[in-house]
Amino acid sequence: SLLLLGSKSDIGIAIIHRFAKEGFDIQLAARNSDTLKDDCSNIKIRYDVDATHHELDALDIKSHYSFILSLPNIPDVVVYAIGSLGEQKENEKDIKKSLEIINTNFLGLVSIFGHLANLFQERGSGTLIGISSVAGDRGRASNYIYGSSKAGFSAFLSGLRNRLYSYGVHVITVKPGFVR
Repeated sequence: SLLLLGSKSDIGIAIIHRFAKEGFDIQLAARNSDTLKDDCSNIKIRYDVDATHHELDALDIKSHYSFILSLPNIPDVVVYAIGSLGEQKENEKDIKKSLEIINTNFLGLVSIFGHLANLFQERGSGTLIGISSVAGDRGRASNYIYGSSKAGFSAFLSGLRNRLYSYGVHVITVKPGFVR
């Protein structure tokens, strides 16, 4: 089964269809998850797999562990496709907006993947996939708040990969270039 965190993004939707086509049951997670009902129905009909939707707010870190335990099953593969670019000029002036970008792109991942990593390690299997960004490879004046959150994201996944390798758990960092 696949759990997709951030099921409303274009990348997320493409991932859902690819995994469902391969026979994976699908668990969709996002804010306002009721809007995913039609996607679930479409996936069930089109690919003959089970599909469920679940409410998740990446910024509500205290809810992450109970969210995971509320799932129909602990998935085999989890993709973190949650992200927020924001507007650099606005973020520079409003620290709350800066922190929201960092919390969405980095701290949400650390919390959710931290819990899942422990469960996967105990089980001895699983794959965690984080969609990061090449923007984290170096700081640029035009997007350094977003870029720094993605740099932390990628570094966290690298450390997690090294920790979990000997337990049969795979951690993959995907760094697409510019996307819509």
